[in-house]
Amino acid sequence: MVTLATEQITVAANKRYYRKSKQGYWLVWNKDHPKAYNGRVLEQVIVFEEHHKCCMLRWGVVHHINEVKTDNHIENLQGMTRRQHINLHMANKRIPDSRKCCRCGSNKTSVGSDGVAKWSVVDRSKGLFHCSNCDNYERRKK
Repeated sequence: MVTLATEQITVAANKRYYRKSKQGYWLVWNKDHPKAYNGRVLEQVIVFEEHHKCCMLRWGVVHHINEVKTDNHIENLQGMTRRQHINLHMANKRIPDSRKCCRCGSNKTSVGSDGVAKWSVVDRSKGLFHCSNCDNYERRKK
C-alpha cells in the first residue's frame, strides 16, 4: 500500500522522499523504477501500478479524472496511452469547424481515426479547402 504524499506532508523526513515537480505533480524518490527521471517517479504512476499490479509501458500515462494534479487517490486515476490522453484533453478545446468545400460547398468531410476532420488545403491564405469527396475526385481526375 502506498501512502500518498498529501498524507505524509507533516513528516519532517518526508522532504527526502517526496517533492513537487515544476508542473505541480508529486514526485517520489525511486531511482530503480523504469519510469524514473533523475531518481524520481510521478506518484500517480506508483499508486496506479501498485493498485493494478502492473508496470506502466513507455507510452502509458496516468490521467487525473478530476484534473487535480496532487489528488493521487486510486479512484481519481485512469490509465491510458499518450494519444488517448491528448485526445481527451483536446476534445474539450476543439472548436467546431466552419470550413466549406470550395468545389461543392459542403461543410462536412470524413473524420480520421484520431477524430480530426480531413480537409485538403487548396489555398490556405484565401481559406479554400476541399472536402474528402472532392479531394478524391480531383485525385482520380489527374
